[in-house]
Amino acid sequence: MNVPDELCADMILMNGVVITVDEKDTIAEAVAIKDGKILIVGKNEYVMRASGSKTKVIDLKGMALLPGFIDAHNHLSLAAADYVGVDCSPDSVHSIKEMMERIAEEAETKPKDVWIRGVNYDDARLEEKRHPTRWDIDEAVNDHPVILIHRGYHIAVVNSLGLKMLGITEDTPSPPGGEYGRDPATGKLNGILYENAWFDLWGKEHSPLTIDERDFMRGVKAMCEMYVKAGITSINDPWILPSNLRALQEGVRRGEIPIRINMHIIHTYLEELRRLGIKRGFGNDKLKIMAVKAVLDGSVSGLTAALYDPYLHKPDDRGILLMSKEELKEIIYKIHTSGLQVSIHANGDKALDILLDVYEEVLKEHPMEDHRHRIEHCSLLNPERIERIKRLGLVPVIFAAYPYYHGDKIIPAFGPERVKWLMACRSLLDAGIKVAGHSDYPASPYNPLLGIHSVVNRRTEKGLPFSPEQAVTVKEAIRMYTINAAYTSFDENVKGSIEPGKFADLVVLEKNPLEVSKEEIKDIKVAMTIVDGKIVYQDPELFKKQ
Repeated sequence: MNVPDELCADMILMNGVVITVDEKDTIAEAVAIKDGKILIVGKNEYVMRASGSKTKVIDLKGMALLPGFIDAHNHLSLAAADYVGVDCSPDSVHSIKEMMERIAEEAETKPKDVWIRGVNYDDARLEEKRHPTRWDIDEAVNDHPVILIHRGYHIAVVNSLGLKMLGITEDTPSPPGGEYGRDPATGKLNGILYENAWFDLWGKEHSPLTIDERDFMRGVKAMCEMYVKAGITSINDPWILPSNLRALQEGVRRGEIPIRINMHIIHTYLEELRRLGIKRGFGNDKLKIMAVKAVLDGSVSGLTAALYDPYLHKPDDRGILLMSKEELKEIIYKIHTSGLQVSIHANGDKALDILLDVYEEVLKEHPMEDHRHRIEHCSLLNPERIERIKRLGLVPVIFAAYPYYHGDKIIPAFGPERVKWLMACRSLLDAGIKVAGHSDYPASPYNPLLGIHSVVNRRTEKGLPFSPEQAVTVKEAIRMYTINAAYTSFDENVKGSIEPGKFADLVVLEKNPLEVSKEEIKDIKVAMTIVDGKIVYQDPELFKKQ
């Protein structure tokens, strides 16, 4: 029987290993796509019945086809702003000396009243194994204000001229939830700003964080190009300011953003959302407001997460809480009662206990079915915390790449007993909790296959075991980056698995992650990425155009 072309599939991918991630973990051979959605999944012969004269047929030649990867917590907006800064990442600089040379070169090209912004340095990967100070920067650049932003985004360093422009003096008290770093020998400001000490720079006069909208969109387009090359088709961006929202809307209208973005608006703009009556899901399939975000404590990568017991390398340091329990409750109460999803950054055991207490109080006062309020990072757990997370219906979004990428720094700072319960994916899954993985990029590499590799192998970059008892299977890790990640944002019915009716957001991998040795997972190459049934990336070597 001849089927009219207008009813036939637009595209068919055949002869593949289709890892559907459906409830039965079905493995199929082919997928047909029509109007941006999955039409048929099954055996080659069955799916090919949907082909017509205009159907694009792609022979996968045994490659693996998966749902497009979803990074449940990826700072696209911050990374886009970083794109126009001076790259100080471990891939580019290996010492403070090299970093200062780069900063000095940039300063020569800019007017003297313009901030020089260095981004993504990592103290643990510098030869000196320390943060730079204002004196390091002053030796290289003293006639421009300079800010260096740590990869974890919870620490920054400013030179002496920058401190002066920001009005920070030796007598300026540290802000609540933040700290102005000081030299331990002299007590003088060393230029290092922790947590709210530099978060407060957003919106401040002479702020180094202001960026032109055109430069921002240049960064967005560049980052999206990198993401689709890694097989990422959707993200949650958990640090959205009004200027970001405006630019992203225009980018979507102009067709410049190939991925789907769920936005978490910073809580300081909650009242504006409430006055406008905006609820969870406001927007469209490419760009929508899902949650409101607040940060309770510091970071794991920056070793500022709020702990009960001190860090082993700093016996007087228990991390930083950015707000009180009372302040947190007021924020969560307002988000919860406004019809928006709650998104709270909490890493340390002390921070998590405060957060769980507040969630329990708010949900007792105002019960809500299937709220799916989130715990971003949810790092240092124990059996009691896991039980409470399940009972309260919370959604943990876990650092996936951290055991591998940051593990060599984390182990000596936290010690073996606490490391057993860091990023405790196995324990969460065993408790019946849906766990999503994320990169927190730029805090760790965005490559989902590195995140999957990390939670499966639970070894650091140097090969040290990182709580191997918390390892998950490859199938479970794939779910963390697909259907479970979709669940965190109420999207499991439209994406996250390869099933008829869902968005045709797909990734083709050179090798089958279920069959290669688990040590090879991070090295698997992406051959093709499809969003809305359209090819947005194709490796010219791995996948010749057909």
